[in-house]
Amino acid sequence: MMVDAEGRILALAVVPTDVQDCDTLPALDRGKPLWPSLRLAVLDGVFRAKRCEKWCHFHGMRCEVVKKDPDQKGFVVPKRRWVVQRTFGWLSH
Repeated sequence: MMVDAEGRILALAVVPTDVQDCDTLPALDRGKPLWPSLRLAVLDGVFRAKRCEKWCHFHGMRCEVVKKDPDQKGFVVPKRRWVVQRTFGWLSH
């Protein structure tokens, strides 16, 4: 799912469950050109693969991977990841 900073859906792709998360970015290829002003991709930690960084650069975006702090204790809301999670919450409400 590609969302803006407020969580509005810009592009959505449904893929089979046997596709790994880091392999799903190409499914959003047709959505990115509709939003040329997008300049930053904030990705979950599973998107650390080089191909994810290449995908972002191909579409003219910087890539920021949100990682868990290795010293983290207890629950901490990851930076900006909550935006997509909130959108999923809206869809299932």
